[in-house]
Amino acid sequence: MNTAEITAALLQGSINIDRMRHDTRQLVSMVIGFALRNINHGTEIDETFESPICKWQFRCKIGIQGYTRVDCWVRIGTNLRLGLAYIFDDGSSRQGLNDDLQIVYEKGLPVFVEGMMKKFPEISERWQFLIDASKVKFY
Repeated sequence: MNTAEITAALLQGSINIDRMRHDTRQLVSMVIGFALRNINHGTEIDETFESPICKWQFRCKIGIQGYTRVDCWVRIGTNLRLGLAYIFDDGSSRQGLNDDLQIVYEKGLPVFVEGMMKKFPEISERWQFLIDASKVKFY
């Protein structure tokens, strides 16, 4: 690779990381939103969704007054090093390391979606309009 190719690759890689970070946050937030739509106040949830590549931990506490605290994170690899963290609390979030983001994006998100579908089977009906919209071809 010459320096022009390296420069182009670095710029494109940065753009790709930004998109993966945005898409990952958007998907996780959306799935959690669909899952918690009709959960009763006073509910606590503590679930783990695992594959050989990653381990998702999803914890939620919906208080009596409607206050919701959601912690959702994923650990990557055999040493379960924290790779990417989300803490949703009144709309805020924080994200972790970039070096595992591509693994989370490519292999971890399907594990999260599958786990949430098993825990909250009704979400498949709630997001069907998005599945339908994904098939629209624009002119």
